[in-house]
Amino acid sequence: MTTNLWSSIVGKDFLPRGQGIVTRRPLVLQLVYTPTPAESSPNASSYTEWGQFLHIDKRFTDFNEIRKEIEQETYRVAGQNKGISKLPISLRIYSPNVLDLTLVDLPGLTKVLFICHSESIIIHTFSQIPVGDQPSDIEKQIRNLVLDHISNPNRYSVVYSYTRKFIIFP
Repeated sequence: MTTNLWSSIVGKDFLPRGQGIVTRRPLVLQLVYTPTPAESSPNASSYTEWGQFLHIDKRFTDFNEIRKEIEQETYRVAGQNKGISKLPISLRIYSPNVLDLTLVDLPGLTKVLFICHSESIIIHTFSQIPVGDQPSDIEKQIRNLVLDHISNPNRYSVVYSYTRKFIIFP
């Protein structure tokens, strides 16, 4: 769901998609308003929208390639399975269709709702279940990473969270 929100803000589909925890490293996204030149010069690029990462000196004009680079950089630092890392990926997107804005996408807690029925008692509880090579304290790691970002008094924070995983036990 966060992917859809960010794609709407940027106007491009560029974030990795998948099941479970997809964002495993903070993604610092800086949107930079870049007006379209009134006149094109012979030396000007034909692209009006592009992305640049801080870890690589390359201009990405294909937003599918941006998605692939996010995935590769995530795998390089956080591993092939579902581990997380505090080391952020920094991406700037230049476009005449965005406002100057910085967003941070953080790993989320993939909570599973357990509903247990025992005679007349119904118990509702949410639990983070480690998957892949995640350590048993993955919930604590993610919570600490999120708190590090949102507890800074010099930042404005909007926290957006979405989940729809349910398991019902009779």
